[in-house]
Amino acid sequence: MAAREDEDMKKFVKVIILAIMINFLSLSSMINVKAEAPYLEGLENVPNLFEAGSRPDADVFIEGLELYSHEGDLLKEKLLVDLLKVDFDRVGEYEVIYYFLYVDSLGNEKRYEIDRLTVSIYDETKPVLHGVKTIEAIQNQTEPIDFLAGVSATDNDKGSTLEIKVFHQGVDLTKTGLYPISYFVSDNSGNYTTAKTYVYVKPPHTNPTTPLIELTTDQIYIQVGTVNPQLYYKAVIKAYDGATDITEYVQYDDSNVNYNVIGTYQVMFIVFDADGNFDIKPAYVNIVNDTTPPEFINLGDTVTVTINTTNVLKGIKAYDQVCGDVTSRIKIYGTIDFNKEGYYNVVFEASDPNGNVVQKHVTVHVTDNLPPTIEAPESIYLKRNGILNLADMIKVTDNYDTEVEYSINMDGLDATKVGAYFIHINAKDKHNNISTKTITVYVYGTEPENLLENPIIVGSIVAVFVTSVTNFISFLIFRKKYVRKRRIYYDDNKA
Repeated sequence: MAAREDEDMKKFVKVIILAIMINFLSLSSMINVKAEAPYLEGLENVPNLFEAGSRPDADVFIEGLELYSHEGDLLKEKLLVDLLKVDFDRVGEYEVIYYFLYVDSLGNEKRYEIDRLTVSIYDETKPVLHGVKTIEAIQNQTEPIDFLAGVSATDNDKGSTLEIKVFHQGVDLTKTGLYPISYFVSDNSGNYTTAKTYVYVKPPHTNPTTPLIELTTDQIYIQVGTVNPQLYYKAVIKAYDGATDITEYVQYDDSNVNYNVIGTYQVMFIVFDADGNFDIKPAYVNIVNDTTPPEFINLGDTVTVTINTTNVLKGIKAYDQVCGDVTSRIKIYGTIDFNKEGYYNVVFEASDPNGNVVQKHVTVHVTDNLPPTIEAPESIYLKRNGILNLADMIKVTDNYDTEVEYSINMDGLDATKVGAYFIHINAKDKHNNISTKTITVYVYGTEPENLLENPIIVGSIVAVFVTSVTNFISFLIFRKKYVRKRRIYYDDNKA
């Protein structure tokens, strides 16, 4: 029994010793891994300063880096970067972690950290004010003005606390007038933005003698870096004092506009009349980098124009992706004789206010493409057996030809019988432009009570209302043709 216990004790001691050896080897392995840890080269060239709100790609942090073993061999393990601890939307310092994945002796995937890079998120961008516009108030109103209604601010640093301040000490609600006010907002990094607008205190009732400003658009697009913004403003504004044009007296306040920075701003237009009455209109100014020319709409390679007219731009438009409709800026270079048939080669040009231009070579065909005009009554009432003198009722003219041939087709007309008949007039000019007109002839009896009223033509049957009695009269088809200036009559002997 004692011998067996000794044997068991020896086995237990061997297990303990084996466990100690395994732990020792594992610890030695870990120590060896750390002793022979790979290292990065080129980390000093990786950027570590970023503006708040930027979104750099992960490749920015590993471009140009090489991973080497302790012995200096270039390793093929994939270098990975962890950006989860970096908040690019908030100012501060963060750490970028570099690591790679490996599989240990037990088959488990492990993450091995190689190095860290400290990055700084900074903010040098001004906050943005939104919704600043002219505020209208009524003289002597009792409710206070909410200067912050619709006004907000945003910043690229999401950690900034933005408090908007309004400076409006000069506003007097007891007097009509235009009072300037200012907005101010700053972020946690000391960047600040100001904006100016006005409070317009209006009289309780509209003054009919007040001047009026009219804007063709409330969105103005100006090329960044412009030095002549007044050219843009003159193109969109008109002002009147009654029927008098006072556009030349319009002033504008663009102190909020930075023409060198892309963005949306507000400009104020103001005009006074001789009596001190005034009107104001705000407009949004969009500073853009516009390099795209307009495009033509409905402009083919050939444009057909009716002779003796000048409607060469009929249906043709020009549209710009930034500035919108610029049809009014279309110009035509070349000579066109609108009074002479022919083909004329010209250049159509369209431009936007930002100096982008598109041109197209076009052939303008001046020709007669309008049919003659037939002037004739819609209907004629003819007494049975009466004489029909059409020559005095028909007039045919043309936009170009001085003389036009026309024919009159009166097949089926029988003046001896009461009924409704059709006369067809056909005219053709020298360019084969054709026009037609139909006249309805109502033949009525000698008795006044038989006067036809409102006949309804249905196919080849005429429904004629005669003193509330409906008669159905079939058409009789006669092959008779009559031409211009021929007197037409019927008598009883031909009946």
